[in-house]
Amino acid sequence: IDIFSLRDDTDGTTMAPENGDELYALDIQEKNASVHNFALYKYAVVMPAGDRDFAEICQHEELGILQIRDYMLQLGTALKCLHDQSMIHGDLKMANVVRFGKTLALIDFDSACRFEKKPPNSTDKMGGGSSKFCTGVLPPEMLERIDLVADYNKLTQYENYWSHISEDAKDLNLLTPDDIQTITSVVKALLSKVDVAKNLGTVNPITALRDKMNEVYSTLENRDDWKDILSISLITISFEDLPYSLNCCDGVEEFAEVWNRLLFHSKLWEKVRPRISQDDRYAYVVKTHNDIPNDRGIIERHDRSKVPYELVSPSEKIDVWAFGVLLFALCGGGSLFPLGFEDDLNDTEAFEQLHGWDRLRADKKVRAKVDDPLAQDLLLQVLVPESERLPNMEVVLEHPFFGPSSSDEAQRILEKHEEEQLILEETVLVKRMTTDTRRVVDNAMEKQCKIIFNEKKIVVPTCLIVLPYELERGDGENLTIGTETDLGLAVRTGQYLLNINKATARLSFWLMMKRSFGTDKNHASQFKIKMKGWLKRIRTEKPDVVAKDIVTRIGCGSEYTKLCVELLEHGDSISHAKAYLKDPMAAARNDIFDSIDALVKCYSSQYFYLVDEFYGVPVRSEESIDFGEGEAKVYPIRVDPNSGLFQNLFLTFMNLAVMKLTAGVGLPALARLLGLPRPYGVPASWKESVPGLVHSRNKPSSIAEFAVLHEVIRRQSQQSGTSNGDEMRQLEDFLRDKDPMRTFADLRRVSDGKENSPAMWTTETEVRRIQSELEVASLEYKLRELKKEWVQKQKIQSQITTLTKQVHALKTGGVVNDNGNGIEHSLPNRNKGRNGSAKTKSFEITPVNGNGQKSPSKNGKDETELSASNQKRKKMRKRQKPKFRPYFGVC
Repeated sequence: IDIFSLRDDTDGTTMAPENGDELYALDIQEKNASVHNFALYKYAVVMPAGDRDFAEICQHEELGILQIRDYMLQLGTALKCLHDQSMIHGDLKMANVVRFGKTLALIDFDSACRFEKKPPNSTDKMGGGSSKFCTGVLPPEMLERIDLVADYNKLTQYENYWSHISEDAKDLNLLTPDDIQTITSVVKALLSKVDVAKNLGTVNPITALRDKMNEVYSTLENRDDWKDILSISLITISFEDLPYSLNCCDGVEEFAEVWNRLLFHSKLWEKVRPRISQDDRYAYVVKTHNDIPNDRGIIERHDRSKVPYELVSPSEKIDVWAFGVLLFALCGGGSLFPLGFEDDLNDTEAFEQLHGWDRLRADKKVRAKVDDPLAQDLLLQVLVPESERLPNMEVVLEHPFFGPSSSDEAQRILEKHEEEQLILEETVLVKRMTTDTRRVVDNAMEKQCKIIFNEKKIVVPTCLIVLPYELERGDGENLTIGTETDLGLAVRTGQYLLNINKATARLSFWLMMKRSFGTDKNHASQFKIKMKGWLKRIRTEKPDVVAKDIVTRIGCGSEYTKLCVELLEHGDSISHAKAYLKDPMAAARNDIFDSIDALVKCYSSQYFYLVDEFYGVPVRSEESIDFGEGEAKVYPIRVDPNSGLFQNLFLTFMNLAVMKLTAGVGLPALARLLGLPRPYGVPASWKESVPGLVHSRNKPSSIAEFAVLHEVIRRQSQQSGTSNGDEMRQLEDFLRDKDPMRTFADLRRVSDGKENSPAMWTTETEVRRIQSELEVASLEYKLRELKKEWVQKQKIQSQITTLTKQVHALKTGGVVNDNGNGIEHSLPNRNKGRNGSAKTKSFEITPVNGNGQKSPSKNGKDETELSASNQKRKKMRKRQKPKFRPYFGVC
């Protein structure tokens, strides 16, 4: 559309439209006059008009979960199409998603970049000063935290890299918001009139400007009229009082170019400037770089090695995170972090939250703000650190959130959500626990399973045992073995379980031994010489003395001393030292599989029991339940030996239960777990496995040990089809099928009610006993708090004494004793001159005249000359103007 066709070339007035194009062009001028003067441009490009962006949709429309699912499916499909072209959007926020009718579209690709593999000389990285990114949608990996105590030079390095940007921002900060708005309007008007005049063929551009402006400009005649126009518009300051980068400009076009640069750099600096924590310990910065060319087309600070961090390569996970941020805002009714009007992180606390973001914080935030279970599950897979995040939009769109809720996967998620709500309602909360109870709860199976299986919410008991016999109720309260045959089975079962546990301990020991050898040949040879020396010492010294030396040298802890003594006393015949030294993983796998094969042969029948975690004993149902086919007791659950559940599922939890219960108690705990009668005691054959009991309550290394064992079984076993995390899902499905009423053998879940605190499962009788000990628990709590206060007071007193001595030494120029360690530091007296006399520095208040300038001294000269940097940013009030801003002349 030729807009200039509407003008009369003689006087510049608009002519009456003669056709549709002319009418449309006139309409553009009228409707957009308040936003932008389209009359400055000869041609216009017509594009579709969007209905609303996502922000307006959320503010003015009530969105249900079905509408949200439809919108996010459209957006996800658009992102996938973009990713299929090896491009990421890079700035996916609400303002960049626009609706056309019923269809959503992505706009504003200022931050878009390619992510496919580039040649070695490629330098594509996320960020860049020319990219209009928003910090509010950046993932955690895009932030860097600088330790100002240990690495303060990194902050200096960062500030030096961006100094050309920060200098421009400082120049702009010297002006008030009114000044900035005034200069922007005047520059826009000056450029507009200059362009119009040029297009109309006017000889002097200022002539066209005068025709449209106030009479005050009628006396301006020379080529510097535009400077006077700025001065008159600013009222309180003149053109010469502007920052040096502005008042050195010769023409209006140059001034406009510099002014736009200052505006752009000021906004950029606001995004990339360091955010300092309240305790001044850390600085948070965005991992970006400079790619802004100057007026000569040269990129300053182009060397990316000058930044104190590793730049982030573009990937689909960047958009996946931003997609999750949008979904959270739609489902949760608010932003993930505190944001400003332009969707940037609002304050330093928001930067701290984003940098420290992990799955635990995501779980807390999502479950508190989002109600839909399917949306919760999806968000907890995308709003997580990069290593745990879903890889691309194709996988995201396959999530049950975007499918029918009747699918199997969706039903599983919904069922687990319901169970989570039920378990919270059924949990017994005990705010104060005795020390013994607290120790058991802190080492509960639920806590260990969350770590091993990477689960945040567990809705079923996990402490269990599968026995090849059925227990009977004896004279006491605990279940015991009823026959001699079952007693023999129990002894063999315990032996094989201990063998698996011992193989795990050996695996851990020899992995640490191998690590001590190192990769360096010289270091390895020296260690072998050291090992030969240990073997020679066995002939003259006690094995336990040598073993302590070995475990100290390896750094594996004193709990491995017995295992090391066994190695020194019995050699390879029992410890299999040569096999473990050659290949620890292979040796452990062979020992574990041999024990599993022998264990499976004992299980011609299988009875599934849940375990009371407080006492470590199996429990069974005492009341029968009608399932429609007659009444029956749920526990123990009869398991088909041919189902493969024992070796592929239950054995994982059984090994973990053995390590957890024997920690600190030893073999008697295993005897109780298997139902051995108390008079029978601990079988003699088990005592050979004592060196493998390396787990303790104070140092629950059983979690790490079992994690290694679990990984070995998962990867090496050809007959196991499970993967990490599937065991917990399979156990939940098993209990849903066998115990649909969630009776759990009448066990109750006990917790202190704190967020993410562990919980244990125990009997109703034990729950009542724990609740009855509330008074004792309260007294123990007060005693612990008093001890903490006493220790803290002692530390404070010690610090006061040390600091008092240091202050005294600094004042007198004496000697400081460094915290009583005998190290003395002589401190020079900083108040003395070279001749030993004390120097004093006098300060004089320099008077300031009415114009905000220093008054000259008696000899007619200023006391101090302004530095170059101060001269650059000098802003003085015009003498003939009233003093509207008295702070202007300070300094």
